[in-house]
Amino acid sequence: VGGATSSMSMSPTITTPAMTQAGLILGTAAYMAPEQARGKPLDRRADIWAFGAVLFEMLTGRRAFEGEDVTDTLAAVVRSEPDWSALGADVPARAVKALRVCLRKNPRERGGDIGAIRLALEGAFETTVVEAPPAEPTVEAAPQRILPVVAAAVAATIVLAGVVAWLVWPTAETPTVTRFEVTTPPEAPPRTEFSYSDLAISPDGTRIAYGTGVSGDAARAYVREIDQLEATVIRGSEVAADLFFSPDGERIGFRQVQNGPIRQVSVRGGPTATIASSIRPYAGGASWAPGGDFVVYGSGSGLWRVPATGGTPEQLTGDAAGPIAHRWPDVLPDGRAVLFTETGTSAEDSYISVASLETGEVTRLLPGGSHPRYAASGHILYGANGTLWAVGFDPRRLELTGNPVPVVESIVTKASGAALFDIADNGSLVYVAGAAAEALQRMVWVERTGRSEPVGTVPPGELWTPRLSPDNSRVLVSNAGDAWIYDLADGRSTRLTTDGLTPRYVVWDPTGVRVAYSSTRGGPDNDVWLSPVDGSGAPELLVDGDGGLDVEDWSPDGTVLAAHQHGPQAEDIVTIALDGDTPEVRPFRADE
Repeated sequence: VGGATSSMSMSPTITTPAMTQAGLILGTAAYMAPEQARGKPLDRRADIWAFGAVLFEMLTGRRAFEGEDVTDTLAAVVRSEPDWSALGADVPARAVKALRVCLRKNPRERGGDIGAIRLALEGAFETTVVEAPPAEPTVEAAPQRILPVVAAAVAATIVLAGVVAWLVWPTAETPTVTRFEVTTPPEAPPRTEFSYSDLAISPDGTRIAYGTGVSGDAARAYVREIDQLEATVIRGSEVAADLFFSPDGERIGFRQVQNGPIRQVSVRGGPTATIASSIRPYAGGASWAPGGDFVVYGSGSGLWRVPATGGTPEQLTGDAAGPIAHRWPDVLPDGRAVLFTETGTSAEDSYISVASLETGEVTRLLPGGSHPRYAASGHILYGANGTLWAVGFDPRRLELTGNPVPVVESIVTKASGAALFDIADNGSLVYVAGAAAEALQRMVWVERTGRSEPVGTVPPGELWTPRLSPDNSRVLVSNAGDAWIYDLADGRSTRLTTDGLTPRYVVWDPTGVRVAYSSTRGGPDNDVWLSPVDGSGAPELLVDGDGGLDVEDWSPDGTVLAAHQHGPQAEDIVTIALDGDTPEVRPFRADE
């Protein structure tokens, strides 16, 4: 390597006599992957990292990670980023992208094998815009497309990024790839917060539907015809979330957030019809079967199937022993199976899975991903850490046929696992460009000065509404759908609930002996329950919530709970008096 600071042979190399009597060469520090530097188990993704480190050095004449000694070098590998500015302007963009994939700290984000990196270096995944008359813009096909799936990773500056025509079928003629950005009305921006999946494209690729990031009844669904310049609101879609199209693209299914049922409405607006009203409990996502006769939706207790015209839901998958909820279903084209996400308390115990609609048998396909969607090219698209990935899949044998390949970087991915993208039967892909939400929340101490530090004894998770115990020695928190107590001194944990039906509202009683929480354990609405901290008894129903009650605080004398109550048009602050024979819900202040 001309101009390199020193040769590869002079880089610090680690050996240890602890592994064998003769000693074992563990690696050259400058080319060791972060997981190797930490002493974790290795696979071929460590080789992909080493390849990237060598390629970076060949292109720049300097090492990607340098230090005066082994310790400094390993610290750079684990914590630092390469100096990407060292790559000259003459380095092809595809080489820069491939290098960034090779040198990602998380091995899950590097791709499955070096073959995918070779294809990226050859330009197999890029599209090149060709100058053409304004009336008929065309896009030149990328050369040497070995995989039948390609997409353009567009760094969009607006929140809803365009439609990418995927090459899902090999043809004799050169296929056309188009891409554009969709401008949304300023009064109705797309919703990128909360846990919902708020983006869908019709099966024929002619319409995009998205949910808006405003509050109240204004939070409706919008539809944008691809050949039109403006999006229009869908009348009847008030407080709509988790959008999905009917097979003919003429109707949109959605969950009505305030009272929970899954409904359907014409894309032109109008009266709504209920698909499912009793959801126990809804966890995220729904999919209309290709034949149009039924809908599958996700819940904390498994997947459920319900007739599209309404009826009694039928449970498809049971309560999983490990993962908490089954989310983001996608019924496969033949209607015999459904892809979905098994969501656990961390990315490591979450899986993309497939379930037979005939037997309910569940097969885990891939760890760590979420929100799978089947592409007609014979691939599963899914989100992971803000990147859209593709992996080969045989829908007849329900088996993977290849290794994951990154397709589009920087798509909005929420902590719930919802990735804001969708794909049509004709291969058109729509996605919202942006950063991934923090997949796992971390608990921190925050001082009045603003300085913060992690609470090291509480592991990262899907953490909500942390509450300190009265003696400040423990913290009560909702973690991935269940109530947990963590000891702040030694990190010991107690799981108070195991059904995945606890939302984000948990509070201590003043004595530290019991906790109150809101849960759909008794039905579709949030009721208020009590549980002993030591797990000595079964949960006790305190208040049957009418429309839903979310507890917020407990008075110091133990006689009153504060909560907010979901109403048909607004949310009210209420108190729950506990000093009588029967708990009494009393209004405190309305319309808050």
